[in-house]
Amino acid sequence: MLNSLEFAELYNEAFVNANRAKVFDDATIQRIKDYQNGTMKDGTIKSPTGNSWQSWSGGNANNDWLKIYFKDVAFSQQHNVGVTGGGNKSTYYVGLGYNDRSGMYNFGDDKFKRYNVRANMSSELTDWMTINLRSSFTREAFNSPNTYGNRTGGNYMHQIARKWPTVPLTNPDGQYSETSDVLLHLNGGRLNRVKDGTFLTGEFVFNLAKGWNLTTNYTFDGFRQGETNHTKTVYQFMPDGTTATIGGTFLTVSPGQTSTASITCSTPSHPTSATWAGIALKPWAVTSVS
Repeated sequence: MLNSLEFAELYNEAFVNANRAKVFDDATIQRIKDYQNGTMKDGTIKSPTGNSWQSWSGGNANNDWLKIYFKDVAFSQQHNVGVTGGGNKSTYYVGLGYNDRSGMYNFGDDKFKRYNVRANMSSELTDWMTINLRSSFTREAFNSPNTYGNRTGGNYMHQIARKWPTVPLTNPDGQYSETSDVLLHLNGGRLNRVKDGTFLTGEFVFNLAKGWNLTTNYTFDGFRQGETNHTKTVYQFMPDGTTATIGGTFLTVSPGQTSTASITCSTPSHPTSATWAGIALKPWAVTSVS
């Protein structure tokens, strides 16, 4: 990623070539140089025209936002265990799985967990009929900072990648800047999403004659998803020490209410059934199906 001085000079060059005014004035360019050589300690200054902090074309920081926002390494773990057994007529399998992924955010943690159970059973009830049962259950839980769609468009990655290096991470008062969006991660609401999946298959296999099998089954494949989308107003510190709401975090609620939550659920399912018969010339090969 370009450092802030290279970025500012190229931006200005592009605007001059387009017969437009420079985006970064000479005073800001000098502040960028001073910040990079260590003679200026803050990545921004108070706006000369109001009670706000300079940013974007008025900032003089030198930030690589992808490195600031994301960890180089994140811990994850996955565990699986299975048990199988049975005899000549019946077999079974039970498997358990657990997946835990720590998030990649440096500010406002994001988490993902997945639990799954699988159970299969096959039993030869008679010489001419076998029953098979296959089932699996999963739960996925995702928890992350609320994306505040009115401010970020619902996509933090898009906003992080497009931030200018001149945008300050912190203001001279030590508080995180409004334009860094870090305050949304640390002090904003949360997005919690839980998805449960169920897969069930019951199957009968009839041995009609030597080399002739009839198989019929029924499958239920469905999921249920629930989401809690919690938002609350986020505040920033101004140069005079007062606080102000951050744009895009306002709530259309009653006066005095500072947070709100919405819950959505969906439960689609997809049952299917099938019946087929085949002529098997070999135990592992079916040459015709109708």
